[in-house]
Amino acid sequence: MKILTLHGLGSSASMLKEKIAPFIKELGPRYQFTFVDGAIPCGRGPGVPRWAKGPFYSYAAGFSPPQVQDALDRLDHFIKEKGPFDGVLGFSLGAALAMIYILDQQARHATSPFLFAVLFSPIFIASPDKTYCRELVTQMLDDKHEVFRAAFPDGEFARLLDRTFSEYLQTVMSMRSMVGMRVRIPTVCVTGEKDHSTIVEQSRAARELCMPSLTLVHTHRGGHDIPFTRSDVKSIASSIRNVAEEMVEWGA
Repeated sequence: MKILTLHGLGSSASMLKEKIAPFIKELGPRYQFTFVDGAIPCGRGPGVPRWAKGPFYSYAAGFSPPQVQDALDRLDHFIKEKGPFDGVLGFSLGAALAMIYILDQQARHATSPFLFAVLFSPIFIASPDKTYCRELVTQMLDDKHEVFRAAFPDGEFARLLDRTFSEYLQTVMSMRSMVGMRVRIPTVCVTGEKDHSTIVEQSRAARELCMPSLTLVHTHRGGHDIPFTRSDVKSIASSIRNVAEEMVEWGA
C-alpha cells in the first residue's frame, strides 16, 4: 500500500515523518509512506515548536490561482515520477493541497488520482482556476449584500475594494451550498478540538467537500497537530486500514 504524504505549512517531510511514526508502526510494513518536501523555503509554520530546527517549507508561494496551479504542477510531476500511489495523507496545508489536487484531477479526467485520502486538520481549499465562481461572486457583490454578509458574519468588508475581494473569493471553494465539486473517494478526516477556531472552521468546510457517505470523521483532544495518544492512533489507524484495504480490494 503506497501512500503519498504531504506536510503542513512551514514544516518539512522529516518533521511529518516523526509526527506520524506511531501510525506507521500501527499500520505495519504493508503500508509504505513516501514523503516530499515543499519547494518553497519559508518560516516556521503554525504549531511548529520553537525548538524544531529548519529548514521549513511550503508547497505554495501563496494562494492566488497561478500560485496554486504552480503547486499542483509540482505535485503532479512528483506523482508521475514516483507514483502511482494508492492513497494520500496530508496535514494542514498538505491536506488542503491533496484535496485541491484530487478535485482538479477529477475535473480534468473524471477519476481520482488516489483510492483514498487521510486528511489531518486541512486548512482552506483554493482553486487554480482564475474564473472559478466569477459569476457567483460578481452577483453577490452586485446585489446580494445581505446574503453575502450572512455567509461571512465575522468579516469587515467595507475597507476592501470590490476587485480585490472578488479576486480573493474566486480562489475559495469552502462554501458547500454553492460549490458542486466533491472528493469522490473514501476519506478519513481528523481535527483537533483545541485547534484554533478559524482552522477548525476551515477543516469543517473542507470536510464538507467530501462525500458524507464515504467520510470517516475523528476528533482528538489536541490542537493543530497529529494526535499521538494510543487510543487516537489505534482508532484512526483502524479507519485508515478500513478505507484503504476495502478500496484496493475492490480495485476502485
